[in-house]
Amino acid sequence: MIRFSAGIIGDDLSFVSDGLSLVVSNGIITGIEGGNTVPDIDLSCCMVMPPVANMHVHVLDYVAPESGLDLSIDEIVGEPHGIKYRLIREASKKDLLQVLKEFRTLSWRLGVGFIAEFREFGIYGLSIDRDERPYGHFVLGMPSTHNSRAVRSELPGLLEQSEGLGISSPLYFSEDVLSYLISEFKKRGKPVFSHVSETRETWELRDLDLILRVGPPDTVVHGTWLRSEELRTLLSHGVNLVLCVRSNEWFKVGLPDLRAVYESGISVSLGTDNCGWVKPDPWREAERLFALARIAGVNDAKWVLRALLNASPVGVRNRVVEGGPVNFIVLRYAGTVLERAKDKYAGLVKRGGEDLVISLVMEGACRYCVEEAAPLRHGLRNHVS
Repeated sequence: MIRFSAGIIGDDLSFVSDGLSLVVSNGIITGIEGGNTVPDIDLSCCMVMPPVANMHVHVLDYVAPESGLDLSIDEIVGEPHGIKYRLIREASKKDLLQVLKEFRTLSWRLGVGFIAEFREFGIYGLSIDRDERPYGHFVLGMPSTHNSRAVRSELPGLLEQSEGLGISSPLYFSEDVLSYLISEFKKRGKPVFSHVSETRETWELRDLDLILRVGPPDTVVHGTWLRSEELRTLLSHGVNLVLCVRSNEWFKVGLPDLRAVYESGISVSLGTDNCGWVKPDPWREAERLFALARIAGVNDAKWVLRALLNASPVGVRNRVVEGGPVNFIVLRYAGTVLERAKDKYAGLVKRGGEDLVISLVMEGACRYCVEEAAPLRHGLRNHVS
């Protein structure tokens, strides 16, 4: 039994402030009780909550950050001739593997337990860390070419080596190939993501209509230019939406209609997008989303926190619940700004981050723990695992 002073628990993300204890066995949370029982591990100065989810990120361009700052979005990240593709091609596989390790280490320090990564360069890109991906890191393979025959030839390798499909733009492929890609991944129960309407140009070319006609995908990313009717259409198809507002701002493509997104009721997650230009910190993403949502007339910190924790695009029920896996993060709480915050959801969204994260526990194992809390790491390992 592990005791905390506070926590975010249940499907409705209820905030409990009068103490709680998690009863765990064989990697499963078998009970959530009040905080008065004698614990095996006493973390009564801390709070517990689900891990953070980064549901859209490009990691390989982390190899050469802040390149081409005077260029347009298409000149920087446009496939296949954007500067990022040249920089990744010039990097060695060893350098790219190091970048992936650096990214994962940073993510864990931030309490990020679930990642959906778009991986460029087809089978070559997937091979970089094929045998080293930890639980929670979902790598979505992207075809290395737009040529229909070559895509079909590459498909078996993509299916074998990836956890899902990442479509850079539905406009890049013929309808037959796009339909074939989506159906083959869905047959195997692997998630399909696609960039949609990130720029005004792709929206005007009706990229959403195209992918819904041949798909639909499980998740669309950006949706910067989508309007209320289009958002309701996505909702009717059960499609998730991943917002990346800091990336949209940086690349100067516009911002999504956040009031329309909120009122549509669509399932929203957050992504940090290109690591080469936007720090992969979902806490920053949540804080910025909250500020922009307030400007749009939406003052709902719990909605933002729900998006920060939403890993449903990769099929994960990311909640601290009885019967659920032992996945959680531990935050400093007693004597911190979180304890003093009058609105706990706003406090987490605005002030959460690496300085408050003590530990990330995934599948009952302590994946990250601050060095000064080594006894906590050993206690979690011995008890939870």
